[in-house]
Amino acid sequence: MNSYTITFIKDEFLPVTRMGLDYQIYYNYVPTKYVDEPEQEYHTKQAGLHIGISSTLIAIWGYNGEDLRKILYEHAKRYLRQKAEEKTIGVDSGIELTTYNSPETCPFNPARINLHFDTPFEIEVPEENPMTAAEPSALPSQIIDLRDSINALYGEKHKGRLLSLPQERHLVELFKQCKDHETFAYRVASLGGLATAFDVADMKKHVPDEKNTLGIVGAFFRKHYPVSEVNPIMGSLANFNRLRRMYPIHSDRTDGVLDAHKFFALEYPVRDHARAGLMLLEHYRDCLERILTLLKRENEETSGVASPNLKRY
Repeated sequence: MNSYTITFIKDEFLPVTRMGLDYQIYYNYVPTKYVDEPEQEYHTKQAGLHIGISSTLIAIWGYNGEDLRKILYEHAKRYLRQKAEEKTIGVDSGIELTTYNSPETCPFNPARINLHFDTPFEIEVPEENPMTAAEPSALPSQIIDLRDSINALYGEKHKGRLLSLPQERHLVELFKQCKDHETFAYRVASLGGLATAFDVADMKKHVPDEKNTLGIVGAFFRKHYPVSEVNPIMGSLANFNRLRRMYPIHSDRTDGVLDAHKFFALEYPVRDHARAGLMLLEHYRDCLERILTLLKRENEETSGVASPNLKRY
């Protein structure tokens, strides 16, 4: 077994910008084998974790102030252990806690939680794990976290899931290296599948005249959120869909394929497949981040919810 030595440095509640709270905790981490060695400082790095929680869940759980701080601290500690096991520790990431993905009763008793800062602790990680072939930037891990957070927020606001998963291997493909045209084509196909996989069953009743999946999603978003923020998102999703029409799925001459290359700033034809594959992951991650930001916005449905009055730590 390998292990990391973790030290929590500080935590804080970020400024309130939505109907919910954002908790941030900062930590140092170093492979345990370097602890007390001359190169310990060289190998020690700093990172942060974000835990968001909706106002509705805060009200249901019934905790506030220092008790809520302890509960979010414990969530961060458990989440950090998961990231260490995936070997994606140090990657900026986070989770959203809502009524959609959390139990009605808080799983942690704050009276049993002690906050430890500047006190090292160790997390063991397995030698082998499914993330060993991950992209160097750990973008796939960020993408999975963002998809989970989006579904959690959407589920609480609109019920149901927003992002669906047509095939499990779409996510598996994101962790593979793009070595040549064939593996790059698989990356394109996977992202195209993810970018167009939405659960629109409930949305259809709000936009009965739309038949296309992305058309339904776009119309639904524009109904609830500012058009100026929705249009860039839908533009990205549409271009992922166009790009996947390239060979071997269809043909490079299919309408929209060359325009999609320009949209994502990809050379044509693609020669550096590894770089192009990473660029597409970055674009998809950025698109998901915009969707998450959109769902955090206050709108007509949430504007009447009062935010808890919590001090920052």
